[in-house]
Amino acid sequence: MPILRFVGGLLIVAWVSFSSSEASAQYKNTSFGFDAGFWLVTQPDLPDDYERQVNSRPLRLSLGARLGGETNFKLAEDHWWFSGRVNLALFDWANETEFDQQAGDALGTLMGIQGSIGVRYIFLTDKVRPYMQLSLSYLRLLSFASLSGEDCGNSGEYALCNSGSTYSSSYLPHPNVGGLHLQPGLELIVSRDTALHLFVDIERWIVFGPDDNWGFVFGLGILWFT
Repeated sequence: MPILRFVGGLLIVAWVSFSSSEASAQYKNTSFGFDAGFWLVTQPDLPDDYERQVNSRPLRLSLGARLGGETNFKLAEDHWWFSGRVNLALFDWANETEFDQQAGDALGTLMGIQGSIGVRYIFLTDKVRPYMQLSLSYLRLLSFASLSGEDCGNSGEYALCNSGSTYSSSYLPHPNVGGLHLQPGLELIVSRDTALHLFVDIERWIVFGPDDNWGFVFGLGILWFT
């Protein structure tokens, strides 16, 4: 009957339109987004000679918070993407040893600026898009405390601030940190070109001299496909 053919045609057109809308993200070539994360950092043990050897002092950070932005570009196939990002973070010192307490009092909360590049492989390219990403990064740690750039001199309560150096160089002798990242994540398409982004960024910090740290970022954000 003509009416049945007409209704059937409308249903087919509607289904094709809906399918194209839902899967549209996989045909986009770029995306960008913003996210926030909670940063957990391990603390390497202080070596026996840390009081005399400033360069042997590890990064004794504990918790942090991070805001980040990323941009992604599709490579040869739908599954492979290049990813670049910039993060702005705040870190607290640990509070387990005398060194930790003096560092926290002298330098306060640290700011971290991190840039990274990586390659992301997306296993499924429909509405639910699990992925794995490998990245390299550089992190610069900064203190804006009033004592940061001052000479230790006769430091009194800051007994571990070595004479002839600054508070920053005594308690933060390694402000430049490299990083290797393994990041499992999930992009969940919630509208035509928008995705909810969940991820865990597992980081191996590279600090030349003392033992390295591990970092774990648990993040949530939004991506837009363009």
